[in-house]
Amino acid sequence: MKKEALKKDSEPGVARRSFMKIGGLSFLSMMSLGGAKKLFAGEYQDTWKEFGYDGNIPWYWNEKGYPAHKTVNVSKLSEGTISARVDKRWRQFKITEPDINYKNFESNGMVNVYNKLLEGVVAMFGGVYCPTIISYGGIPRGDSKFTLNGACKFMFPCPKESEIQGIIDGLKQHASDPKARREWFRDKFANKDLWDFTRLVSRDETVVKPGEEKPDTLYRETHTFRNLMENPLAVILFVSNTDNQSYELRTIGHYVHKDDEAANSYERKIAEFINTYANVSHGLNANFPAIIFYTIEEFNNSMEVGKEGARVAKLVNGVKNMYARMPWNKSSIG
Repeated sequence: MKKEALKKDSEPGVARRSFMKIGGLSFLSMMSLGGAKKLFAGEYQDTWKEFGYDGNIPWYWNEKGYPAHKTVNVSKLSEGTISARVDKRWRQFKITEPDINYKNFESNGMVNVYNKLLEGVVAMFGGVYCPTIISYGGIPRGDSKFTLNGACKFMFPCPKESEIQGIIDGLKQHASDPKARREWFRDKFANKDLWDFTRLVSRDETVVKPGEEKPDTLYRETHTFRNLMENPLAVILFVSNTDNQSYELRTIGHYVHKDDEAANSYERKIAEFINTYANVSHGLNANFPAIIFYTIEEFNNSMEVGKEGARVAKLVNGVKNMYARMPWNKSSIG
C-alpha cells in the first residue's frame, strides 16, 4: 500500500541499509528509488503530512486536473461488463439489471420526493433520494485510522443514452420556473422506460481540481474518493423513510468528469446531466466530477418474511461459471 511505502521510505537510514544489503542495485533501480523519495519526502511533503484532511494525492489526478481512476476499466461497457481492481486484483464483472421491485421503489420514491417538493416539503436524508454509500480500502486521511467509510450522497438513476440529451435540455429549459421544472422532472421519473437502472450517478462536490480549491465548497479528498480511487467496490444501501422497503446494491464506482475527452462519451453525458441538474436546481455554476455506480448484485433487505437479505438480481448468462473459473475465486457464487 502507498501509505506503507511512504512510512518505510521516511525511516532514517532505510534506503542506505537496503542498498548495503542488496549491493547490486541497478542504475535504473536507484533512479526509481530516488524518484520515489522525492515524491514522498520532497515536493509533496505538505500534502502527505499525516495524510492530511485537506490536499490532493498527486497520482489521483491527470495532467488536466481530472480524476485519473486507474482502478476501473470501462472499455467493454457496450458488452455489459466492467473491469475493476478490487483488493489489488483485476476482475471482470457483469453489469446487472435490478429487478422490477427495485425499479418501482426507485421510480415511485422519486415521484414522491417531487410531489413533496411541490407541496413545499424539502427532501430529507435517507430514502430513495439520499442513500448511504459504504466503501473501504483507500489511503487513510489524517483524521482517522479507518479506511472503512459510510457517506450519504444524493443520487439518481441514469437517463438512458437515447434520452439523456433531451433530459439535459429540458432541465435547462425549465431553469427559470421551479414549479414547472419539478412537475416535468417528476413525470420523467414516473416513466421507467427513460432510465437505465443498472447505474446510479452522484456528483462529488468536495473534490475539485488541484490548485482550484474554492472557499464555497467543503474541499478535501474525502474517504469515499480515496477509497474508490484505490478500491472501487461500493455498497449502496437504500432504506425507505415511508415504509419497510430496503435495497442493497453492490456496485463498482467510477469517477468521471464531463470535460475529460479521454473518458467514455456516455459517462461524460451522465456527468453533464448530474451537474446540470444540481446547477439548475440550486442556482450554481459548478462542474464537479461524477461518481457512476454500476450495479453488480442487488439484495432485497426489506423487513418482510422471506426477503431479509435475499439476492434478487443474480448473475446470469453463464457469468457464474466464468467467475468460478477465475483464479481469484475457486469457490462457488452464492
